[in-house]
Amino acid sequence: MSTESAWLELRLEADREAVEPVSELLARHGYQNGIVVQEPIIDELSWGEYVTDPEKPVILTTYIREDEASDASLQAVREGLWHLGRIRPVGELAIARRTEKDWTETWQSYYRVMRVGRRTVIVPSWLEYEPEAGDIVLDLNPGMAFGTGLHPTTRLCLRVIEERLGTGVRALDLGTGSGILAVLMAKLGAAEIVALDTDPVAVDATTATAERNGVA
Repeated sequence: MSTESAWLELRLEADREAVEPVSELLARHGYQNGIVVQEPIIDELSWGEYVTDPEKPVILTTYIREDEASDASLQAVREGLWHLGRIRPVGELAIARRTEKDWTETWQSYYRVMRVGRRTVIVPSWLEYEPEAGDIVLDLNPGMAFGTGLHPTTRLCLRVIEERLGTGVRALDLGTGSGILAVLMAKLGAAEIVALDTDPVAVDATTATAERNGVA
């Protein structure tokens, strides 16, 4: 019998001005307060920078464990969206059942090799990449853990670490997710890194990421 976890995916489109309040609403009910914000991309620039279309809506998604979802929590989301929709355009909420396999296959179809900063390159573990001189390669397969490198905050943190982290430092990574930041710090010569997370999925992902990159 399969023990694979099942999830409810909550997804909707929202006007750009409604993104923040809708995100806050979804975060109250989503797993680990996680939100996926998908911007309408027109073109891609270098180093993972994108040009977005300000006229098109933003897609927001969160996930709830199926065994933790309740009619009351889903109704609270619907009611909150109804009220927010009186202020700014908010699309219809779509709810779908997903397994971890569904989720993994979906984001893998969009994931690719991505350069962040001048030397850091995120390489999905199922793709091949020939490093250039000076590249710092992060071999990554985050699974359900946060930290794919696609989120702007993750990319910003990676750039700052690459530019400013000195060798021999001690570092603390709170809410490590996939372990992507901790692994980059290790590859840049940090003497000691403590990576913490309350999510068991993230703990397993970080351990696997460290082992895959030879810094465990």
